[in-house]
Amino acid sequence: MTNPYPGGEPPRWQEPQRSHPRSGQYPQGAPYQQPFPHEQPPFRPAPKKRSRAWVYVSIAVSLLVVISVGTFLLIRVGLDRPANAVATNSAGKQGSAPSKSTPPPPPPEPGRSRPGPNTPPGWQSVGSPSGLDYDVPGDWTVQKPKMVLSWQKPCSNGPAPSCAIRSLLNTSTRPHPPQDGCTDGNVSAAAGFLSPSPTEIAEAERQTIADALEAEAKRVPDLYTDWGHDAAVPPPPPPPITRSEVRQFKIDGADALQASFTATGMNTSVNCNPPSGVYTVVATTNTAGKVVTFAVQLDQGYPQAPDPAVAQKIIDTLRVEKH
Repeated sequence: MTNPYPGGEPPRWQEPQRSHPRSGQYPQGAPYQQPFPHEQPPFRPAPKKRSRAWVYVSIAVSLLVVISVGTFLLIRVGLDRPANAVATNSAGKQGSAPSKSTPPPPPPEPGRSRPGPNTPPGWQSVGSPSGLDYDVPGDWTVQKPKMVLSWQKPCSNGPAPSCAIRSLLNTSTRPHPPQDGCTDGNVSAAAGFLSPSPTEIAEAERQTIADALEAEAKRVPDLYTDWGHDAAVPPPPPPPITRSEVRQFKIDGADALQASFTATGMNTSVNCNPPSGVYTVVATTNTAGKVVTFAVQLDQGYPQAPDPAVAQKIIDTLRVEKH
């Protein structure tokens, strides 16, 4: 799939990152492991990077991302939740042994959450600083909290060779089967919360959930454009993209809007590009009234592509985090 961000979960996790042709994940520094470094076996050339989206970058680049994106990406979920101590009954009669209550389950690991009412059996629960949680299938990889996944394009100016079009935070990814130029480090599906960084989307464009949905719609063509490595060279036009009707629903009582964008006729000669892809966006608000956007990207049109129904199943698990 278009590699959004640098960072993905290759054969092994390292603080550094590896580059995926379609999008990239950026490690954010020591505690911020954005990309997944992908180590190539000896005597074997590294796979070509995809021009379109997910790209795994080096630690140096990820450090720049950490600084530019800000502290939002540095927040860990559930790290400071102390486990409740076992309570004893001091009101019992003299001489009777104090009774102990069953201790509550320990808090989930950083970046994880407890299952919700709509969590399918065998799925994994993901938490986020946004105050919303979601679930993904058991064969997906829940990335570390500080890992960032983004769609990239060459920068016309600035210190970095590429700039994020849109970034996903608190992500989960599905590895791409090793076929058609793809390796097991490539990503064929991803889900996560879209970064509120003003360098990617102006705050004025996300004052309401309707505004936020339309702002994301304007950026979809860039996500599916086969950007080259030179900002001075105009890229080819994006593939045909169709948009679904807007779905209105509620997430734990909060209004939410959803729309899907399907790209077809994609250039499969670009390393690891799928024939088509579906990008689904949800805009809602958290308990603080802040607009939150969530996205699921699925590569389609090839053997072993992710089930297109999984996007809706993931979205149906969105919920307010319960402490």
